[in-house]
Amino acid sequence: MQPSSPADPQLVLGGIMRGAATLQAVAVAVRLRLPDVLAAGPRTPAELAAETGAAPAPLARLLRALATVGCFEARPEGAYALTPLSDVLREDHPRSARARLLAAAAPFAVEAWLRLEHSVRTGESAFVAAHGVSKWEYYAAHPADAATFDQAMLGRTQARIAPVLAAYDFAPFAHVVDVGGGRGHLLAGILARHANARGTLLDAPSVVPGSAPVLAAAGVTDRVAVVPGDFRQEVPRGGDLYVLSDILHDWGDDECQRILEKCAAAMEPNAKLLVVELLMPESHASPLVAWLDLLMLVEFGGGRQRTESELRTLFERSGLVLERVVPAGEVSVVEGRRC
Repeated sequence: MQPSSPADPQLVLGGIMRGAATLQAVAVAVRLRLPDVLAAGPRTPAELAAETGAAPAPLARLLRALATVGCFEARPEGAYALTPLSDVLREDHPRSARARLLAAAAPFAVEAWLRLEHSVRTGESAFVAAHGVSKWEYYAAHPADAATFDQAMLGRTQARIAPVLAAYDFAPFAHVVDVGGGRGHLLAGILARHANARGTLLDAPSVVPGSAPVLAAAGVTDRVAVVPGDFRQEVPRGGDLYVLSDILHDWGDDECQRILEKCAAAMEPNAKLLVVELLMPESHASPLVAWLDLLMLVEFGGGRQRTESELRTLFERSGLVLERVVPAGEVSVVEGRRC
């Protein structure tokens, strides 16, 4: 009998079958704040139990299992230590993934994935099938879950801002309109670098009040008009640059066309439009893009990561021309103009 190898299908399938359990195990470790406690140095299970209020023997079993997937390092003396993976799960890590992990492991999110077959068979949102409302309606009714999601998106947005600012030249623009810009992190980053520019931040009435500390921290409050509204209904005029960052992938083609048409209607002839998203390659998608695309199916039904050619078609249907694509780290900056 030949020994098993890392490519043994049985071992690979075993790892896949443990996927949901692994996610929940890491989430328990995060909720117990084990990465935060271990930031001070290695601890034994008994010491960690005393600091977190967990039961020592079950906690030891959790740590042992998580050490096999690289979440913690098992030391010979019986203590456990942080690894690079668990280090980014600390709350005070500069690029903390804590909120993103907790959002993915939340029961309401798992319930949506349990309806994946419904999405695959129908093309409809598994989230709506599970909860009876859209993701955004769910968050409006569950502020604690919404706060965790906001923190998760903040971490992702902050990680992408520097590559976008480095890749694309925002200097020529005097008035940047951030369409669906959340709390204004990207807009604040642009304006902080370009002191002569001003901005408009458009997002839902429940979202934009959270922009005040973000804009103040960047020192750009006096250069930003904050506009509560729905970008599917109207987009502010007057900008020479319109930005849609992580917006279109939430929506089906018809809604995307509607959003782009609203932007085109607001744009002056010489204005530019930027779509900042992870592009789907024409072939050989990375795990990051492929799984994010599947998440868009689960959450929104029609939402998805699009290829450059698919975005080009959407632009053309909306009265826009796709001019170029600028790589910016894991995302791309897709630039267009009015026809």
